[in-house]
Amino acid sequence: MNDEFTFIAQHYIETPPTAHRPERIDTILKKRMKDFLLTRQQKLWQEGKL
Repeated sequence: MNDEFTFIAQHYIETPPTAHRPERIDTILKKRMKDFLLTRQQKLWQEGKL
């Protein structure tokens, strides 16, 4: 069973190197929510609802 795990680890867990530092998912979600709220606020402002 240990040999099977080693085989899987060698073939499926390796990831290609990246040029940038991967971002945490919560950071990405915060950025998206901030962008969404800013866009929504600008839209409401243009429509005269704010």
